[in-house]
Amino acid sequence: MRSHARLQVLADVSQAFADVATDYKLLVATVARVTARLIGDGCIVTLIEPDGDTMWMRFGGGPGVKAFLASAGLATGPSSDCGC
Repeated sequence: MRSHARLQVLADVSQAFADVATDYKLLVATVARVTARLIGDGCIVTLIEPDGDTMWMRFGGGPGVKAFLASAGLATGPSSDCGC
């Protein structure tokens, strides 16, 4: 049963990623959302663009993640709070 559950997760994740593969910002948001759901916690994904700009996406995690972002100086930086 456990291997069936793993295969189902892989199939679901693969489909979710394939659905948004042409829009990398949406892909990153999907990675954050799916990872947070799988681990049962929050997820932060950070991308550094070639020009040095930083984009991050957050999904879940509640007050602990928000506090971490604030303490790291990321709460006011360029961001997308992925609530998807």
